[in-house]
Amino acid sequence: MTSAATDSQEEFKDYCLTLQVHPEADAGMIEAAYWHLARRYNDRADTDPLAKAHLDELNEAYTVLGTPSKREAYFQVRDAVLGFGALPSKPVPKPEPLPLAVMEKQRPQPRPGGPAEPRRKFDLRFERFVEPSWQNTLLVLISLTIATSMLTVSANLLVVLAFLTLSMLIGAVPLVLAASKSPIVEGLLNQPESPVQRDSFPGPRR
Repeated sequence: MTSAATDSQEEFKDYCLTLQVHPEADAGMIEAAYWHLARRYNDRADTDPLAKAHLDELNEAYTVLGTPSKREAYFQVRDAVLGFGALPSKPVPKPEPLPLAVMEKQRPQPRPGGPAEPRRKFDLRFERFVEPSWQNTLLVLISLTIATSMLTVSANLLVVLAFLTLSMLIGAVPLVLAASKSPIVEGLLNQPESPVQRDSFPGPRR
């Protein structure tokens, strides 16, 4: 007997569920619900078989619930099958997307002690350009030592200044050559000239 009741419930069409209305909804609410749902499938009913099937179910439900005599007879059968005043079953809610904080926690993190990110060639060239070589530093120290010793023996001040200037120039030559080969300087020197538009100059006055 239980299986027979279950089969009858499966075959029974719950028009309240089809129109998504309460069993005690009045005629105005039933009509508003019908037109609200019918607009979703009316435009696609000619080309989409699934939309046409939904629209046919809406028309069938509205024909029964929208007519007072048919509605009264329908609810007598509905109460016997589903129970008196049974409400339509709620649709299964769709899962909401995860918030951004949860997604960040689920993202795989890099392992500790893993390989470090390789340094870019531009960074290495820039450090090579900025940091002077040890040869230039040694040359400057030797020049300062010689100049100090010359001052100690009371040498001519002009000779010492000339020697210091020459030493600084010799030490600056490798830096200038390295700077000319750096990607920064090459990028500044090799910039294409912007074309001059003729329309930007006013023409001769007549």
